Amino acid sequence: MKIGILEDDADIADYLTIALDMAGHSVDTYADGSTFLQVLFAGQNAPLPLAYDLLIIDLTLAGTMTGQQVIEALQQNASTQQLPLIVISATSWNTLQDIQARYPQVRVLQKPFRLQTLLHIIATS
Repeated sequence: MKIGILEDDADIADYLTIALDMAGHSVDTYADGSTFLQVLFAGQNAPLPLAYDLLIIDLTLAGTMTGQQVIEALQQNASTQQLPLIVISATSWNTLQDIQARYPQVRVLQKPFRLQTLLHIIATS
C-alpha cells in the first residue's frame, strides 16, 4: 500500500517509515501541511490516480496549518473525500473523539500507540 504521512516530528516520521516499509508498504513523509496538500492535489485537473492509498496525519503540526485544517481540506475535495485517513496525535482523548465525531470515517490513535494497532488499522482500511 502507498501511504502518505504528515508528521512534523522527524524521529516519529523515521520510525513510522521504517516500520511500515518493513511491513511491505511504500511510504512518503511530509513535515508541513501545505507541502502535503500540494502533492495530493498535483494534477487534480487531470485524470490521474491519487498519490496515496491511505494517509496518516498528525493533528499538532509546526507551521501554518494544523492537521485538522489538512483534514478539512481533504474532506472538501471530491477526489480525496473517500481516501482512508488515520489521525495520530498526543493530544487529549477528548480532542481525538471530537475529530472522530466530526469525521466518522477517520480512524484515530493516541500517541504513544502500539505499532501492531496501527498495522491492524491499515490492514482493515
